[in-house]
Amino acid sequence: MEMKSMAVCDLRAIKTVEAVKAIDLIESVALLILPKDADPELKTAILSIPKKSIATTIWLNEDDRIETQNGVSHISEGSLSKEYTTVCIINGVAVADAIPPETKVELIINGVAFLHEANRKESGLKINTINGASVYADFDYCITAADSFEIDGEFLKYAKPKTAVIAGDNIKVAEDVTSDMLAEKIYKKVRIFTEILCMLMFVLLFVLSLQMFNHLIMTKQMTTTTQIPTAVVFFCLPMGFFMGIIHYLYSIETMIKDIMHRKEEIEA
Repeated sequence: MEMKSMAVCDLRAIKTVEAVKAIDLIESVALLILPKDADPELKTAILSIPKKSIATTIWLNEDDRIETQNGVSHISEGSLSKEYTTVCIINGVAVADAIPPETKVELIINGVAFLHEANRKESGLKINTINGASVYADFDYCITAADSFEIDGEFLKYAKPKTAVIAGDNIKVAEDVTSDMLAEKIYKKVRIFTEILCMLMFVLLFVLSLQMFNHLIMTKQMTTTTQIPTAVVFFCLPMGFFMGIIHYLYSIETMIKDIMHRKEEIEA
C-alpha cells in the first residue's frame, strides 16, 4: 500500500507492526503525524517506512487534536485545553495571545503569525513550521477582522490601552483621527508614570529644602550685603517645590479621572 498526495497523513491509528509493514511508501504529504505514545518497536517500524517529499513531520499522542483554520485566527488560552496538545494548521493570519507553559499548542502556519511578546520566553506555544513571517508584540487586547478595518475617532475614544488591531486585508485610518489622538492613546499610562516619578522627586527636594530652611533659622545666618536673614531668601525654594507637588497631584488626578470616566462610558 502506498500513501501519496495527501494534505495530512495521520498514522496514530496504526497499532501493530504488521499494519506498518503493509505500507510500502509515503510520498508527497504536507503533514505527516506519527504516534508519540507508541511503543519503541512500533516507532522503529514506522520510521523504517520509505518516505519522499514530506513537508512537515510531527509526533502526537492519540488524544491530541488537529484544527485547520483559514483566514484570520485568534488563538488564546481559553480556546485551548490543558489535557492535550492542539495542533493548529493556519492558512492566513495567526494571532496568538500569551500562552502559559501548561497549555500546549503547536502552529503550522502558511502566512503571518502575530504573537504576544510573552511567547518568546516560557510558553506552551511552539511554531512547528511557518511559511511566511512572524511578529512579536506586547498587547493586552486584540481585535481581528477578516477583511478590512477602519480606525476612527470613536474607536480610539473607547479602545482600551495596548489593543492590537489585525485585519486580513488592510487597516484604514479615518480622516477624523489626528496624531495627537494617537499619541494620547499610546502614551497615557507612560505620562501618568512620569508625572508620579516627577512628583516623588519634588517631594524629596521639598523635604531636603525644609531641612535646610530649618538649619538657616537655627543658625540665624544673614546675607552679606543687605543683612536680610538667609532663611527668608531661601524660603522661596521649599515653597516652589511645594507648588510643584500640587501641580503634579492635580495633573495625575485629572488623568486618572479621565481614564475612569472613559472606563465607565465603555462599561455603560
